[in-house]
Amino acid sequence: MLIGLLPYQREWLRDNSRVRVWEKSRRIGASWVCAGEAVLEASRVNGSDTYYASYNREATQQFIEDCAHWTKALYGIQRAIKKEQEEKESDVLTYTIRFPSGHAIKSLSAKPNNLRNRKGRIILDEAAHTPDLKASLKAALAILMWCGRLDV
Repeated sequence: MLIGLLPYQREWLRDNSRVRVWEKSRRIGASWVCAGEAVLEASRVNGSDTYYASYNREATQQFIEDCAHWTKALYGIQRAIKKEQEEKESDVLTYTIRFPSGHAIKSLSAKPNNLRNRKGRIILDEAAHTPDLKASLKAALAILMWCGRLDV
C-alpha cells in the first residue's frame, strides 16, 4: 500500500470496482495516486499491464515520470523509461516502463484506436478534455470483457 496519502486518495485505492470514475480538480494528486497504484500492479507477478491515456503529451510524460518516481520510492530502483513506436501504428509514440514481473506501464494518446485490443488496466485521464470521449470510452470499456479495469 502507498503511504502518506490523503483520506480521499486512500478511499480511491480501496475501491475495487472494475470501472472507477474520479471527478477531479486541479492539483489534488489523483494522477499521482494512480501512478503509484500502476507501479504496484505492474510489479506483481500476478498483476497486469497499465495503459495511461490523456489528451496531451505533457500529461502522459508526467504520468510516466511519476511512475518512475514511485518505482524508486517503493523498490529503491529506477526503471528505465523507453520511447517506443507502437507496432500496430507507426505514428503512435508510447512511453513505457517494463518490470521484472513481465508487466509494463505504457502511456498513449487518448485516440480511440490506441485503446483497442488492450489487456489489463486503462487509465483515461482528464477525460473531459478528450476530443472524442464517447468513442474513447467505447474502446476502453471493451477491456472489461477480459477482466480488465477502467479508471476515468
